[in-house]
Amino acid sequence: MGTGRHVPIVAMTAHAMGGDEAEILAAGLDRYLTKPLSKDAISKEIVAACPAGVRPPAAGVQAAS
Repeated sequence: MGTGRHVPIVAMTAHAMGGDEAEILAAGLDRYLTKPLSKDAISKEIVAACPAGVRPPAAGVQAAS
């Protein structure tokens, strides 16, 4: 049952050949990142996917292990 809310999906893949991005986006994903991935790039995608007014993660905060 749908909630009417959109959940952004970002692909993280090694596929970086010509046409890969178009295929990935055509499959319904919102964005994609290719390897090598960095924490900074992943963080930027998370912030970009957040709705307006949502506070971004604090710099230097470590994830729970």
